[in-house]
Amino acid sequence: MRKVHPRTIIFKVLIFLFLFPGLPALWVWYAFIGPGYWAEFKDVKQQLESIPGIKIKHLGYNEDITLENISAQIYVRDKGIIRLYNLTRDSFKEPKAIGFGAIGNFDIRFVGKHFIDVTNEQGKRESIKHDVSGLAINLIRDGAFAKMFPFEIKNIQGLVNKYDEVEDVISQWPNVDNKKYLEDENGNEYNYYTIKIDQ
Repeated sequence: MRKVHPRTIIFKVLIFLFLFPGLPALWVWYAFIGPGYWAEFKDVKQQLESIPGIKIKHLGYNEDITLENISAQIYVRDKGIIRLYNLTRDSFKEPKAIGFGAIGNFDIRFVGKHFIDVTNEQGKRESIKHDVSGLAINLIRDGAFAKMFPFEIKNIQGLVNKYDEVEDVISQWPNVDNKKYLEDENGNEYNYYTIKIDQ
């Protein structure tokens, strides 16, 4: 049996002691403090800035393990504002949803009832209707409101490009005193309306 030199053992132990606390500390810094924590936020900002004819008026987020619920208010040149919620990198590709909250002088709102999954007293999962209210709609893909738009929007760039057409649809929505009813294919119910805002 070959004998290991004591210096080799000490060297290996020192490398282990350096790497073991060093790697987790590096990961914690990268993920929570350094560029990893801000990576998606920076990417969203960069993607917004790359869209011709827009100016970012406000860019916000919630701080958590990652920066969550990235929101933006942008100004489209010679048109007006668009307010967006829950932005991710995918918002500029082909996302499943876009949180669309306002356009021009129209702030989008709804109240209604959604099915949510809960665990009942017997420990089984079931769906029940729950009261909801919202400040944004999803106007793409299978979004409940997508069918109101006689054109397809795939991402944020598409929304900006169709500004006038989208604003025309939203301008026909009722005010808070005259909400209109919509039921989606899953039985979720919406009473939707707009509130006039100053740009």
